[in-house]
Amino acid sequence: MSFEETRETRRISTINQNSVGAPILEAIHAKYNADRVGNDLFIKYDGCAKEAIHRRLANLAEAHNPARYVVNHGICIVRGIERRPDVGVLPDVWVDVIVLNLYLGKMITHAQQHWIGIEYIGIAIPESIRRNPNPQQASVAVIAQNNISNRPLYAIHWDANNNQIYYPYNWNTHLLLRCGWTL
Repeated sequence: MSFEETRETRRISTINQNSVGAPILEAIHAKYNADRVGNDLFIKYDGCAKEAIHRRLANLAEAHNPARYVVNHGICIVRGIERRPDVGVLPDVWVDVIVLNLYLGKMITHAQQHWIGIEYIGIAIPESIRRNPNPQQASVAVIAQNNISNRPLYAIHWDANNNQIYYPYNWNTHLLLRCGWTL
């Protein structure tokens, strides 16, 4: 069984934000759940599979550490940049389920400069996801790579030194984070 979804896209708005008033910019930001960097808005379009992944990640995060604040699409402002993590276990982990975008690295770098010690995870998903053919099999740790996988499903982990570490995912594999959360 498989299901299809549309890919997430984030695009810089074409509105001249320098001439748009703050209330209008805020209305667009709120209406379209956009990430905001200065006057640039990055609008997310999430498919059904991606929303299901967000929900499952949030449930896992709450089970891992009930004392932490778990958000799903909450707004977080770090030195004037407004972001909406797909799932956040604040202040430990920030997760974006993504199709790689050029601005993502810039956003991560900026936030890490001002939010020391948080772990950033990007999970790239394919257009369609099949069910696990062997769900009873024991999970094993994913093996880090120095370069990006040529196809999803993979995770990118920005470590404490802002190095990008890539992990190709397959069924029955997991990634253990510094905070102890297993994805």
